[in-house]
Amino acid sequence: MENHQHKIHEQTQLVPFCGYLSRDTPSEDVELTHVGPGTPAGEYLRRFWQPIAMSSEIGNRPVTVKILGEALVAFRIPSGEVGLVHQHCPHRGASLEYGIVEEQGLRCAYHGWLIAQSGAVLESPSSHWACRLVHGAYPVHEYHGLVFAYMGPPEQKPRFPLYDTTEDPGTKLVPFSFTTPCNWLQIGDNGMDPIHASYLHMIGYPQFGAVWTEVPELDFRETPLGMVYVATARAGDRVWVRSNDAILPNISQSASNWVNHDSKNFFSRASMFRWKTPVDDGTTLQLGWRMFNEEVDPDGHGDESRIGKDSIDVIGQTVDEREYEERQAMPSDYDILISQRRIAVHKLEHVGAADRGVVMLRRLIRKGIEQVRNEGFAAPLGGGGNMPLATYAHDTLLDIPPACNGHDRGLLREVACAVSDAVIGSADAGAGRSAGVKKTLRSLET
Repeated sequence: MENHQHKIHEQTQLVPFCGYLSRDTPSEDVELTHVGPGTPAGEYLRRFWQPIAMSSEIGNRPVTVKILGEALVAFRIPSGEVGLVHQHCPHRGASLEYGIVEEQGLRCAYHGWLIAQSGAVLESPSSHWACRLVHGAYPVHEYHGLVFAYMGPPEQKPRFPLYDTTEDPGTKLVPFSFTTPCNWLQIGDNGMDPIHASYLHMIGYPQFGAVWTEVPELDFRETPLGMVYVATARAGDRVWVRSNDAILPNISQSASNWVNHDSKNFFSRASMFRWKTPVDDGTTLQLGWRMFNEEVDPDGHGDESRIGKDSIDVIGQTVDEREYEERQAMPSDYDILISQRRIAVHKLEHVGAADRGVVMLRRLIRKGIEQVRNEGFAAPLGGGGNMPLATYAHDTLLDIPPACNGHDRGLLREVACAVSDAVIGSADAGAGRSAGVKKTLRSLET
């Protein structure tokens, strides 16, 4: 049936007023978009630590959390440790959101069963189940104001990953959390679609509006963590090379939101690091950090007071920022993402050369899904060592004047290739990586 529908759409593309013939909508790409227990993408995502809430959201009362289609309850015991258990008590199914937090765990308000963070039933008044039953629970880890959970096979629990930009002592991390009512993958697709900045972001993003009025030169490269896009534009007598990370399976790291293209810049790093954690197939919880340091925001445009629960200081991310009339007149990421349907239908897309990043990201995710399906595990990213993982998002502006005789686009591509080689090739450089990359980039100007 789906193949038949797809053929109808192909046959009616050149027929005027063919709405009647193309009304049927094919199904979404279930392998990539569905995330519940037992689904291909859901099992892949469960092999990685996923953020589930901001630390500030979990206090002395239980909090309901829905992640990857599972109904859960998070709680914090008096010692400060967080627990995450299945929502419904194993006794008679009462919701543990009404439970009482105690020293050893969470006590169900209905009949007093006491459940430890590990899920062990410690007390079961008027029954024999105490110490003989384990309730569903997941390990958690707190880091820089976010609470993470590992929801995969217990024997495959990976070490908690650290990244170079989030471990930089000179960078301040401010946590945020907001919900987007669409599938997780289309948010990831958007991150590897830099060409939309030349259209959608002409308003509200002055650093793009001043330079990217002409579509930049584009390249897409795989990295040990996933992939990057490489967008290169002319900014007067400077060449601006910009890369954003897609870290598998569902992390994006963005370079600066406020680039000052009037001055040189060598390998300034990220301004935002975020996960697209699926709540269910059609809802995504975006959690991460806004990142502050002198390089990524030299003029102090960021506003920490606007960052937190359901709020961020980057335009176009949440529904409450502007009235609908203004959003319709000047749409941004949020509006476009939710307009693609709750789950975007890939069979209706007509992709071109500019969509190479989207196609590559989906292929990499599908490759990870296939590995979990065939081998039962996901390979560790970046080699699986104990050092913080090298990431690749950056902005670089070099003093390189335009080429003569109309060959400047070729020069942009040449510079982009050299910059990307230096950045990606430095992954194993360790603590001296940033200084080494900057030295190499300075040499490119000559």
